[in-house]
Amino acid sequence: MVLFFTQSPIEIFLKSGQDLRKFPRRISIRAVLFAAQNRYFAATTTNISNGGVFIETRDKFKKGQIITLIIARTKITKGVMLKGRVVHLRRQGFGLKFISLLKNGKEYKLGL
Repeated sequence: MVLFFTQSPIEIFLKSGQDLRKFPRRISIRAVLFAAQNRYFAATTTNISNGGVFIETRDKFKKGQIITLIIARTKITKGVMLKGRVVHLRRQGFGLKFISLLKNGKEYKLGL
């Protein structure tokens, strides 16, 4: 027996209101400074979780691109940066998955 769906499983979950993310998101409007493409950028976050952040920007990036960022007003001590990979693109910005923490010249991989 073969079943045919008129909607994808993701569309069904989205309409059900369930969040498929590994870590819950919370609204967080913060200034961020980040480096990519041998340039520096300033933007704003709209939400954040233990696994990543959404950055609102009009600048264009590519999926898979690596970005290093600093989030303003965080509890992270001075001199600590986060490194992440662009995992999805939207018209208003991009989603970034955290992959490591950079502190005192050392990189610490995140097992997320």
